[in-house]
Amino acid sequence: MISPEHESPQSASPANASPESVGTPTSVADDPSPRLPPRYRGASGAAFYAALLLAVGLVAALFAGFAVGALTGSNELRGVVFLRVLLFCGSIAISAGIARFIAGGETERLFAVKPVRGDYGGIVGLFSGLLIAGTQATFPATFGSTANSTAPAIAIGDRPEITGPLLSGGKWNLADHAGKVVLVDFWATWCHPCVEELPFVKKVYDRYHDQGLEVVAVSLDGSQSALERFLEQHPEPWPQIFFDPTEGNPLTERYHVESIPLLVVIGRDGQVVAADVRGSQIDRAVVAALAGESFSPNPMGGGILFRMLVGVSAAVLVAPWYLLTPAIVVCSAIGAALEAWLRGPGVMNHLNRPTD
Repeated sequence: MISPEHESPQSASPANASPESVGTPTSVADDPSPRLPPRYRGASGAAFYAALLLAVGLVAALFAGFAVGALTGSNELRGVVFLRVLLFCGSIAISAGIARFIAGGETERLFAVKPVRGDYGGIVGLFSGLLIAGTQATFPATFGSTANSTAPAIAIGDRPEITGPLLSGGKWNLADHAGKVVLVDFWATWCHPCVEELPFVKKVYDRYHDQGLEVVAVSLDGSQSALERFLEQHPEPWPQIFFDPTEGNPLTERYHVESIPLLVVIGRDGQVVAADVRGSQIDRAVVAALAGESFSPNPMGGGILFRMLVGVSAAVLVAPWYLLTPAIVVCSAIGAALEAWLRGPGVMNHLNRPTD
């Protein structure tokens, strides 16, 4: 046994050691768990984080585009899906970076599983922005008004009389297509949501034309040359009804069509089966009309959760970039600012106080 008086200096108790022998490590390597400052913070950290999310979004957009193209065989639809996913992910990347910058989020790693300051408010703002953009997207671009602006547009069960001059010459009349299912597309080349619906219209036309589906477009363009230029770059196999803008459009006046796009599915008996359908609803409405069945645009009911889901879906699928991106960015910035305020002296400061 070694007595205390014969203890070597190396084995001395820390309590008896001099201050010089137990101070801070002389180097980072001497400390088994060094406490380094966060590597990603401030404007540069937020920018690097946004760039990472944008890169992930680009990969996701490429994968989604190729997957849709392989399943549908449509290059046009593949391009639409790629752009929509890239737009959505890009908006998230920008808003996430701004949220971290506003709230002062810091992290030692660029990708951290645990949320940091700004992420919570950014996520809340993200969903709020999606709901706002989706709600606005469900009210398409208004192109004019009529004397009776409160009157409904074409409704289910109506028997509209769709007829008018064709851009290619001649005249188109719905009565000449009795026994067919007809999809009428009120649109214009300057209407961004209208153009985004064209791949869905093209898809149902290619799939069901041989089964008795006809498509006719009613263009609300103010210039025949603008419509012709668009169709040269984006050919459409269905006819285009075009009225002289100086004489007005009797169809929009008769049926009080005040906003576009307006897609109407007319059954074999001439009655409207579905009105104002969008996206995948077009396919479902056409299938129902071909089978002689009724169409329910809302098969899951009209609860608030479903409406929120519809709003978010509309934002992701059809909301234009100038509506989607600002809504997400602004709402995320507001959410991050609220989070920063709550995490300061006040409610969150009390909740985050360590327990005894």
